[in-house]
Amino acid sequence: MADAKDITVIIDGIKVQVPANTYVWDACRKIGMEIPNFCYIPGLRAFGACRMCVVEVTGRKGWELVTSCSTPATDGMEVRTINERIWQQRNMVMEALDTDHPVDCPICEANGDCRLQDYGYEYGVTGTDTRRPKIVRPAERLSPAIDLDRDRCVVCGRCVRECDEVVGATALAFVERGVETLIDAPFGKSLLETPCVSCGQCIEVCPVGALSSRINLEMEHHWWQRKTETTCEYCSVGCTIKLGATRNKVFEVRSDDALGLNDGVTCVKGRFAQDVINSNSRLGTPLIRRDGKLVSATWDEALDLVASKLNANKGAVGVVASAKLTNEENYLLQKVTRLGLGTNNIDYDARASEAPALEVLKKMLGYPAQTNNLIDTRQKAGCILSIGDSVYETHPVYGYQLQRMIRLMDKKLIMIHPRYTKMCDWATLWLAPHAGTEEILVNGLARVILDAGLVDQAFLDSRTENSAGYLDTLRAHDFSLEEVSRKTGVPTRDVVAAAYLYATGGTSTGPEKLPKPTHPSNLPASQNGSKGDAKGNVTSRDASGDATQTAGSPVPPVVQRPEGGYPPSTVIFPASAPYTLTSGAATALTNLALATGNIGRPGAGVNPLVGDANCLGANDMGCQPDYFPGYRPVNADNAREMEEMWTVDPDRASPEVPAEPGIGFYGMLAAADQGDLKAMWVVGSNPVLAEGEADSDRVRKALQKLDFLVAQDIFANETAELADVILPAASFAEKEGTFTNTERRVQRVRQAIEPVGASKPDYAII
Repeated sequence: MADAKDITVIIDGIKVQVPANTYVWDACRKIGMEIPNFCYIPGLRAFGACRMCVVEVTGRKGWELVTSCSTPATDGMEVRTINERIWQQRNMVMEALDTDHPVDCPICEANGDCRLQDYGYEYGVTGTDTRRPKIVRPAERLSPAIDLDRDRCVVCGRCVRECDEVVGATALAFVERGVETLIDAPFGKSLLETPCVSCGQCIEVCPVGALSSRINLEMEHHWWQRKTETTCEYCSVGCTIKLGATRNKVFEVRSDDALGLNDGVTCVKGRFAQDVINSNSRLGTPLIRRDGKLVSATWDEALDLVASKLNANKGAVGVVASAKLTNEENYLLQKVTRLGLGTNNIDYDARASEAPALEVLKKMLGYPAQTNNLIDTRQKAGCILSIGDSVYETHPVYGYQLQRMIRLMDKKLIMIHPRYTKMCDWATLWLAPHAGTEEILVNGLARVILDAGLVDQAFLDSRTENSAGYLDTLRAHDFSLEEVSRKTGVPTRDVVAAAYLYATGGTSTGPEKLPKPTHPSNLPASQNGSKGDAKGNVTSRDASGDATQTAGSPVPPVVQRPEGGYPPSTVIFPASAPYTLTSGAATALTNLALATGNIGRPGAGVNPLVGDANCLGANDMGCQPDYFPGYRPVNADNAREMEEMWTVDPDRASPEVPAEPGIGFYGMLAAADQGDLKAMWVVGSNPVLAEGEADSDRVRKALQKLDFLVAQDIFANETAELADVILPAASFAEKEGTFTNTERRVQRVRQAIEPVGASKPDYAII
């Protein structure tokens, strides 16, 4: 059954139902009919620049020509997508574009993937229009990453609008006027002098070969490339990308409109940092240290040596996993560690910075991960409270999506960070507390919300435990408005405004914009001011509901929650280094969400963003010293059930896995330094330059004290230089598996090329 807001459009005799205000172009696409265009991208605001997408629709004067990308469909509208009149209009547009376009298709980067080529053939462009001399414009290197050949540009404006609306960088603009109009950085600057983030989205959306990149110097025809849809290996957003490969090399990284949760958008690392796949510095063969030097060896020699050495040090081995491995590889690694090496000493370097926040969520909410998905938080939240490092830098594509939501959908953003970050550009409020006082500030917000009567008491009573003790703690003097402002350095007016914004889903910044206060007798006892604070100051209220206090700051008037509640608010924060929240701050954020009922509904929640591509997957798979897969504690009563599932030979009992937790990543380094750990197996990590480890020399000395060190990676990094054996692994483009992104979405990793040299996928080595 169609939605009540749906309308019916008749396209070339075919009835199609679409939401009201859908553009005709999108309605046509719904039934698989692609209308030619240069300037339109679904999701961007209507522009109607190229005039290529003309169709006929029924209007007041009969059949009228309109641009389908900027004309909203109406109920009962009839649409013709092609006839002689439409064909002539499109032919005229193509002849005009071809007047200045160079005939250099054989050497153009877009050859075979160019709309001008496709439409020129379809609409019979001859290239013989000589009504005026051709305008020749020079090619220019706009930045080290991006080139612009203005001769090829059709001035569709896609790049300008994508940079502005989607990325929020505003690094490109239209300059000059009329026939001289062209694309450039504003005021003739280099892109390096603009807010450009080198994401390459302008290259992605260019319909011709005007914008290109010189980062990947090798080129290959598009029709020779096999496109493989896979998941980016960098941050934990989990962008879906397409690797274009042939001759066992990756030549380009692209995405598609509406592909994946990133909607076809990529960041600078996702697009340009995949050149590591083809790097000549890749390890191509196993290496064994002989007479102090690393020399080539066969796989049999290397694996036999590793197996014998690790087996000889059972129980005194430490294994370092990686957030770059797939779920399947991490599961196998922890299984071999526990079952084969007889130890729970398995961890990965990034977990240390994420553990405090994730442990809080596990304890308070039952699972150590986001409570809501990324699409949910960016589309349905009325207010976003972002604390910690700017997601625009740590998780770029999600940052792009948030800024678009804030700018174009009028959502509210509260940014909490001691220093300015890019997200502050779009923040409704930027609170800059003294470093280390975030917990105090968040509890101060909760105190304002409590005093204003904006606590969702019904939610607390039905869905939480120990809420009364929490509310009593907030009433203490330490969280009074003046005390919080004094300790954090945030002005009281900003604390109040942020509290109201969060509690009301972005609908209000203060009590004057809220519904009329209700009589205190209609409110729960915990909200009617009947309890005193830690200093004995008792709150009383007159018949009108206005609040007064015998001492301290005035309490905002208690208000009645609107029917249906306020719009949802969400909390987001990067959980990984360099800026990590304490467990106390994470607890305060979770309590804040619970107190306002912002848990368990779309657009709300507490959402830590883990660092690397598969950090959450590594946790889920049991790459932790104190948890088996699925977060079962190793010392739980039912933990031994794992051993039964891991039995290798049904006729022979498997070795018993230790019942006590192992040691974590930094504990392994300390144990190696003290001589208690004899061997380490490092897979896809680099402890010498580990996240959060400032003293690399200390780590080197600890690793050198080991009897045996094996490094398994795609490059000979600083840790591998100290190893007794180096095992060459395959990149993510050379194996199959899955990653679990920060929102718990399990995504496919697909093989695009064969492993380079003699390298093997990590699962094959394990």
